[in-house]
Amino acid sequence: MAVGAVIWVIGVVLLGGAALLLPALTAHRRRNPQRPPQRPPAGPPAQAVTAERYEIVVDDDGLTVRVRGYGYATDWAQRCRLCWDEVVSLVLDTGTYDSIVSLYATTRGDHFHTHLVDGSAFSRDQWTSLRAVIAARTGGRIDLDLGPLDGRA
Repeated sequence: MAVGAVIWVIGVVLLGGAALLLPALTAHRRRNPQRPPQRPPAGPPAQAVTAERYEIVVDDDGLTVRVRGYGYATDWAQRCRLCWDEVVSLVLDTGTYDSIVSLYATTRGDHFHTHLVDGSAFSRDQWTSLRAVIAARTGGRIDLDLGPLDGRA
């Protein structure tokens, strides 16, 4: 019984000391309530081109390809994220063993195209919109040639 009481007293002393020290330890983390936190200026919002199964989201930092799941898994899943600093080119082209026109990306240090999405996933108007958004976000550095959609190389 006496041992339990001693342990209880020690616990009360330790917890009481911690409770007294806690405000002093966290005081430097308190913000001035009159001054709101500083946030970087917001750029233009991300723009998305969305089809039934695919979505391409373009923002100031890069390009994200998302795909919608089937059945019960109908949420969007990120398939690919490319930063504009890494992207050398975006092209609509056919694959080596495939005659379907698709969107491919070439990144720095990459000798092969990375398949992003089939050309048939979006309408011609959506591709035109995507081309304009990409050109605007990259300052014209990346220009998507839509000729392959019409059968022109």
